[in-house]
Amino acid sequence: MPGMVKPNRKSDTGICGVESLEQRRLMSVAFGSNLVLNPGAEMWNGLANGYNVVTPTDWTATGDPTVAQYNRFFGVALDVAEPSGSGKAFFTGGPDTNATQLYQSVDLSSIATQIDAGQINFDMSAALGGYSHFNDYAQLYVIFNNAAGTEISSAVTGTVLASDRNNASKLLYRTQTGTVPAGTRSAEVLLQFNRIPTTGYNYAFADDVRFLVYTNTTSTVGITPSVARSTLPTSAVSGLKVPGDIDLNLINTSTSKNIGTVTVSLFASTDGKVDSSSILVDTVKHSFTFGANQVEQLDIPVKTLAVPSGTYTIFARTTDPYGTVDTAATGPTIAVEPQTVALALSINSIAPTVVEAGKEIAITLTVENSGNVASTGLASVVIALSSNGLTATEPLTTIPKRVTVQPGDRPAVLKFLVKIPTGLTGVFDPFVTFALNGNSVTAIDTSPVTVTV
Repeated sequence: MPGMVKPNRKSDTGICGVESLEQRRLMSVAFGSNLVLNPGAEMWNGLANGYNVVTPTDWTATGDPTVAQYNRFFGVALDVAEPSGSGKAFFTGGPDTNATQLYQSVDLSSIATQIDAGQINFDMSAALGGYSHFNDYAQLYVIFNNAAGTEISSAVTGTVLASDRNNASKLLYRTQTGTVPAGTRSAEVLLQFNRIPTTGYNYAFADDVRFLVYTNTTSTVGITPSVARSTLPTSAVSGLKVPGDIDLNLINTSTSKNIGTVTVSLFASTDGKVDSSSILVDTVKHSFTFGANQVEQLDIPVKTLAVPSGTYTIFARTTDPYGTVDTAATGPTIAVEPQTVALALSINSIAPTVVEAGKEIAITLTVENSGNVASTGLASVVIALSSNGLTATEPLTTIPKRVTVQPGDRPAVLKFLVKIPTGLTGVFDPFVTFALNGNSVTAIDTSPVTVTV
């Protein structure tokens, strides 16, 4: 690494020659939250244009690091694809020092027992970068100190050099993770700005500085689901597609980071709880990285409800990566109806109504379905004539017909040409039977057909 400069750390006074740990800015521990104050240089006193030396609020400086505003740094607009929502300001190395520093202290003594048991992990990150083709670079250090302020160990991010930026003025993220070493009672969060070569402005940049701690023990509470929104209808047909979905809020209610695949199962329950009588509707799996108390949203479309008829509450149950199971307290209610087919047959028209024996007549039928599912298959259409208005006394033909009868106001209209047998004479009522998938309906047209010789 070109011109690598390590921070000036002193074992008797801590980092950068600060006289005592008690004199530094201390912060309380909140699992999963950023413990760095003013992490994006958004608070400062003075003119932040890159020229003036302005120490950002909550930070202590060594040398002359300063604060600059995007689009106002020497009048140059910086292309910062990361971090998103970086605010209006960032940290810089300053006007004329080779190695400058900004630092603050985090008090970890309240979780000393967990630290000494090896149960605390850390995440550290920062958006780091520089200006144009200059190879000045910044690094983020976290230095773990014991109760006396003496360094135990440290962690450091990687660098962002001009080649990493393709010589563009921008910032890129660098991260580091690990376990807080036993004996740690405080952590120094330090930004180091290194100038390469050692003359001119220190064009090392930084923003969005983060230091977070988590417990690494198995989650005992896990991921708790709750229904944020439901677009399911109030009723549905068993086994058919259900229009709508359930939006879940998934919250990591433990004090530890929860990383991995969360399994979400939807159950249909008739007794208001998930038990042995509940029916599994669907299961989805999704990978998450949850911080402590972090909430994520997951939308689950309900494809079908293949359940017996009845009124159901749809519950969501989660299983986190550690096997911890939790169930939402409430869910949407939906009435499920059985699938029904209810056919009705009518004879629309017969033409001609007076016909010679041996000639053809045209007959038009309408088949309606007042049920809630379509009926599809090979129908049997028996066309006959009736001399008594009650039964088929003169069978004419049986016609197989593949047909789909949709529910609602979309009837099937069928048209046939039927030959009248020779030698038949008289006045008859058309008599038709339509059979499909075990459902049979009959229609008699009281407008008679006269058959002549």
